[in-house]
Amino acid sequence: MSTYELIIIIKGSISEEIEPGKEQVEKIFSKFNISVSEKHEWQHKKLWHPIDKIEDGSYNSFICEIDPQKIKDIQREFTLASNVLRTFFVKIDKKKVKKENASKKIS
Repeated sequence: MSTYELIIIIKGSISEEIEPGKEQVEKIFSKFNISVSEKHEWQHKKLWHPIDKIEDGSYNSFICEIDPQKIKDIQREFTLASNVLRTFFVKIDKKKVKKENASKKIS
């Protein structure tokens, strides 16, 4: 298992529109046994450019443990999810994060 930051843009501008997207994300997490250690819901934002004629979305960030061999399957599942506009996976180097956190504490 590796640590990833996963950024997801869910379609919708009000909470009633965003909830189905959040439910789809949770189902995908449980289907692939993804354990989330941190979750950040950024505010609703206007997209830089429309995606499928949609101009607004809710940005969400997750720090999670994912099996690297399942990344392509997870990406495909998010692509098929009707309420998820975009996903972005970034692998996090645990050693680098620990080193950066240690240097912040010293300062």
